[in-house]
Amino acid sequence: MAPARPLHSGHRGGTPRGEPAAGLGAVALGTGAKRAWQVRCEVDALDRDNHRYLGKLLDEVGWVEAGRSGFELSYHAYVMALHRAQDWPLMLAVTAAVETGARAKRFPPELFVVLHQRTRYVMGERDRYGQVGLVGGRWVVGPLEDRARVDEFRKGIGLGPLAAESRKYEDTVVFDDWP
Repeated sequence: MAPARPLHSGHRGGTPRGEPAAGLGAVALGTGAKRAWQVRCEVDALDRDNHRYLGKLLDEVGWVEAGRSGFELSYHAYVMALHRAQDWPLMLAVTAAVETGARAKRFPPELFVVLHQRTRYVMGERDRYGQVGLVGGRWVVGPLEDRARVDEFRKGIGLGPLAAESRKYEDTVVFDDWP
């Protein structure tokens, strides 16, 4: 069933093409560096193709919800969206769709929290759910939207308290602002 309106109408992020940037022209690139650049361009071309495919899929059929499409397909689409930080409309659309699945217990809330945190981080906003991540060799929770209500937010999506989550990791630091 196609969505009432397209879920995705974002821009297509820019990626390197052709030869290395002119600023590198003064430095003669060895064979290894040239091959690395070629591989990077090939990977970027595949990434653009995957992004176009995901955008087209979202526009035509909506989110590939796990209950309808199976978890594996939904998970792979989630991973593709997770790595499209330069496409905010796509990330916002997928975050909303994955949240619906997580609240209905059709998608793991832990995975939703990762996407939600990344989307907010890219947009310069604070984390709502207290996602624990490894930064500079330390386990940290970034600045929170509302430290007093973080456990309420986590409970609403099906997660336990932040204190219980952070005890899984040694010496977790919760920042009120980035150092």
